[in-house]
Amino acid sequence: MAGMLGKLDPVKHRCTLDFSKYIIPDHAAELLALPTAPDRAFWEYAVPDKVWGSTMFGNATAGDCVLASFFHQAMNVDANTKRKLVIPSEADILNLYSQLTGWDPYTGNNDTGLVMTDTFEIARITGLLGRTILGWAKVDWTDPQHSMLAVALFSGMSVGIQVPQSAMDQFDAGQPWNTSSGAIVGGHNVPVFGEWYDGGTAITWAKRQPYYNPFLMTNCDEAYVLIFPEWFDAAGKTPKFALDLATLEADMNALG
Repeated sequence: MAGMLGKLDPVKHRCTLDFSKYIIPDHAAELLALPTAPDRAFWEYAVPDKVWGSTMFGNATAGDCVLASFFHQAMNVDANTKRKLVIPSEADILNLYSQLTGWDPYTGNNDTGLVMTDTFEIARITGLLGRTILGWAKVDWTDPQHSMLAVALFSGMSVGIQVPQSAMDQFDAGQPWNTSSGAIVGGHNVPVFGEWYDGGTAITWAKRQPYYNPFLMTNCDEAYVLIFPEWFDAAGKTPKFALDLATLEADMNALG
């Protein structure tokens, strides 16, 4: 059953980096040509389905999808770097959501949702339940190769979508997000961990949700890579030869 929404409209943030700035074109082309090219990357399978299925993270009753997406990405990083899988409790996430928005779990008042980039900045500066990021960078979701590279190089993307009624119905029917019809019912933030030639796989409402590129092209309004220190430091895990690491590190250090 589809859960709640809760992503607010995109807000430009001074600390948002540009993913395209750090791609080394020739090396990226080599990466895309490998037998294990990014269109075959499915990082989400490092986490068992039964674990995804137990991590609704309160998004059934509150519009905390931005937090649910963040912690799903943190879990994915843990699993794919062979670290101990840290799964925060639903109570802790909802308590954090209440602190950030004023949401009242008893009345449901102040269930305002969150801005993705504002939440990323909190994660960068103070952390969210002990998880931090070094920064984030916007991805051109209209370019499928950029999406493939983002997933390959950083284990996923944080994607913001405007959800049509058809997507709610398709989710409930166990179908991929494909065509878009009906009114927009709200904004949603999902992590994308799998990418292939004509689509990808998100995690939302405690399950894997495949989608096709036309759905993303029509409904996405923002997409980012989150730079977790655990992933960035994982020796040999990321094909870093396609990244200008010196410039990326300099830009992250300059954020202050």
